[in-house]
Amino acid sequence: MDAKKFLELYERGTTGKQISKNEWDMEYIVENVMDMVDKYDLSWDKQVIIPQDDDLLDRLFRASRELILQNGIYNMTTGRIMTLTEEEVDEGIANMKQELIMGEGKDAYTLRPRKIEDTAEPCVWAGNPGAPTPERLYLPILQSVAKEPVVDLLTCGSLIDVDGYPVKSGGPTEVMAVRREMKYLHQALEEAGRPGMGLLAAESAVTAVGDYAATADRYLRPCDSHLVALFNELIMDDGNLVR
Repeated sequence: MDAKKFLELYERGTTGKQISKNEWDMEYIVENVMDMVDKYDLSWDKQVIIPQDDDLLDRLFRASRELILQNGIYNMTTGRIMTLTEEEVDEGIANMKQELIMGEGKDAYTLRPRKIEDTAEPCVWAGNPGAPTPERLYLPILQSVAKEPVVDLLTCGSLIDVDGYPVKSGGPTEVMAVRREMKYLHQALEEAGRPGMGLLAAESAVTAVGDYAATADRYLRPCDSHLVALFNELIMDDGNLVR
């Protein structure tokens, strides 16, 4: 997505229909999801762990597509709805990457979508993603994981303290925590002889301030990743859009 398109979508989230969070939850999510369940005859069999009914999966996809077109995305910061067109949704699906190279050099790993009954071995992306972790345990956990030969990619927990001080979001301690996290990650990879391994990192960042702290080549590299996702129930906010 180019910058102009991104700004156009953001503008919709500042000028679209204004509703309360409660209205969004109850009228747009609960009621509309119930309508989709009835319309597409969706049901859950607790005895079936992994559904293999192709028709059910197709109906679920069509219901999901219709829901996001009908609802749009709720910007929690502005209290407004960001609408999407059919073309935008379909283009987004069609342009999803089918391969992504993580890491660099001898430690690079190519992520690919696995299909049903795929014979290719799954990626082992190991660590304790996002788990609140005290600093005294942080590096030892990373060292333990990074040295395992079966591990393809590394992730990490979220630091809860730095030099004995509790980490608080949006302030200096969050910045310190993110940079300390990145330092420990690269130290663990160097010690394991796998400096180019790809990372899912900056897990100590809970605001855009923390994300900024990670954006340097010696911290979060272009070959690494950081999770920026919708909140539950098709919700976004300006903080995540900044990310």
